[in-house]
Amino acid sequence: MSAFNRWVAPWVVAWFFGCTAMAATGLPAVQSVTDGQMVSEFLHTHLDNLARDSAKGGGEHLLAFAQLIGISQSQYRAFSAMMQQHYSSLFPNTWLPPQAFVHRLIGLLNTNHIDYRPSR
Repeated sequence: MSAFNRWVAPWVVAWFFGCTAMAATGLPAVQSVTDGQMVSEFLHTHLDNLARDSAKGGGEHLLAFAQLIGISQSQYRAFSAMMQQHYSSLFPNTWLPPQAFVHRLIGLLNTNHIDYRPSR
């Protein structure tokens, strides 16, 4: 298992979402929560930490968010650089609803040719 997967899966995601039961794959058992709900909950709970990690181009919250939205290990470096480069548009001084953040993020991912797994 790579360092990327060891760091995020399973304990970081489990810690972020309060999941204690682990599936046979070693990932948290969250059968009743869709990916979109998990992204929304993550943003609601950890947006300040995600912003801080994005500003510096790395950190545990940025890494966990990348894993959550399906950024591959091979594209994590490009993703974190993109988050740092576009920090001011993703995290403006005024409040931005999570849906608007996700919309801007998807646009940047597509523009920068970074593959992700869209939330359901």
